[in-house]
Amino acid sequence: MASDFKASRKLIPEHAKWFNLRNYDRLISANHDIWFTQFALRIDLHRMRSLFAAPDSETKQMHLDAHVSSIEVIRSKGIVEGALLKRVLELEEFMYPESFSVLRMTSSDGVYLRSLNLDDVARIHNGLADAKSGAHTDPIEKHVHRSIIGAHAYITVDLRCPRELLIKQFEELIDGQRKTFGSLLSPAQQTTMPTAKAWIKSRVLPYIDLRDWRDDLHDTELKKRIKDADIAAALEIDPKTLSETTKAHAETLTDPTTWGFIHLLEAAISYRRGPLTPQRLAKKPHRKVPKTNK
Repeated sequence: MASDFKASRKLIPEHAKWFNLRNYDRLISANHDIWFTQFALRIDLHRMRSLFAAPDSETKQMHLDAHVSSIEVIRSKGIVEGALLKRVLELEEFMYPESFSVLRMTSSDGVYLRSLNLDDVARIHNGLADAKSGAHTDPIEKHVHRSIIGAHAYITVDLRCPRELLIKQFEELIDGQRKTFGSLLSPAQQTTMPTAKAWIKSRVLPYIDLRDWRDDLHDTELKKRIKDADIAAALEIDPKTLSETTKAHAETLTDPTTWGFIHLLEAAISYRRGPLTPQRLAKKPHRKVPKTNK
């Protein structure tokens, strides 16, 4: 029995020669932008699989080749940044017939509250044109991006107004929208966002790569033989940590609707924005120290 156990521990080193836990050491000093990029990239690659359900064609084969190339980059390096990230982005751009990209959510100043972009304006223009012609009875469906009515609301802001008044009116607008469409919305589940130190300790990123590699194996017998204990051994953590902590982190950080991922996305966007503006900096009250007579 013991010999079988030892033989099992060799399955990953033998069949996943690409895996090197040391490739993930860079995460120790990674900022939020780098963390976000790693998880978002893996989510996008998983979503891209929907492209492969199409009938066989020359385009499908090119998509498959680009997908395989991106996976190989991840598995060989662990952390994708710099020139490698640029290469992966170019491959993803090639496979962009649908707007599935989480990785590009940091390309604007925000995601959940932001200025209208040209894509938004085009959808609104087309929606109003359809309404005028009578082609659609409910043109607002054209105004939202792959979502249900009420999930997105476009607003205008009079920047001449005091900041406090704008915030107050925005909060009231959101409350009103949610009251009207609340029954139609599927709100994000609130979760506790772990710190980067916790992600490093749980080995969540290399776990995701090993888990996805195992799930993609065509050899069903080998797939069955590779247990969670094998992955825990490769990650140099105990199986209990993998079961209770690592998997929970992976579930949160591969689902863009969880609060943990949303907070990471916002942290990445804030990092790209740069230092806080004077308006956003919290003012610390000055403590008056009474003078003492010497």
